[in-house]
Parts: sequence; structure tokens; C-alpha cells
Amino acid sequence: QAESQAQLKSLFVKDLPTEDFSNDKLKKLFAPFGKIVSTFYKVNSGIGGKDEVNAFGFVNFEGENEAKAALTGMNGMKIDGKMLEVSYAVSKKEREAEFKKKRDDSKRDNQQRTIYIKNFDVENVTVDMLK
Repeated sequence: QAESQAQLKSLFVKDLPTEDFSNDKLKKLFAPFGKIVSTFYKVNSGIGGKDEVNAFGFVNFEGENEAKAALTGMNGMKIDGKMLEVSYAVSKKEREAEFKKKRDDSKRDNQQRTIYIKNFDVENVTVDMLK
């Protein structure tokens, strides 16, 4: 439970500016919402063999209400032509579990929708007949 309360104070910020931005600027950007315990800013470039550059950050507030206000106030805000995506931070373990669940759900959905028919007579069957 202590971990989940800490998560309600920590925000993940996606699509931050990649140029002329810093940890200090991230802190100043979120400072109007309350006392910030810590921030972290990182620029990633060339992930997965792509030439794409992106930046993200974490903002940890002293209180849950401050973090909630920042989430509401900053999510969707445009900075340097990019729209910020702000969400509560989750641990890597929880993120991986959520990703696995979505992937498994997607596989199950696709399996339920896909029908394979062997030796199908394409010349004599119409779409109306299949409905």
C-alpha cells in the first residue's frame, strides 16, 4: 500500500521538448501545482534503430492532491508544438504486466474473430452467401 500511495505522488511525462529543455525547466513547469520532491528528465535518441528522438520525465510531488492537480492541469498541454502526455508513474514490473495483459487480450480477440476454411470454393460462393 505504501508503494501505491507513492505512485499517486509520482507523474510520468511523455513528449517533452528534446532541445533547450532540462531537469530545472521540468521542475519550473510543474512548480505551480505544489511542492516538488524530485524530477528526472531524459532524452532518448535512435531507439530501436530509428532516427527518432524523444524525451520524457518524472515529477514527484510531496502530496497526492498536488500530483492530481498537475496531472489534470498539464495533460494535453502543448509545449514547443508537442502535446504532453501526463499520467501516474508505474513501476516497470506493473508496466510489463499491463503490456502482457493487453497483448494476451489482443491475441485472444484475434483468435475469436479469425476463421480458417480449407478447400473453399471461391468461384461459386458470394459475399451474400457468407453473411
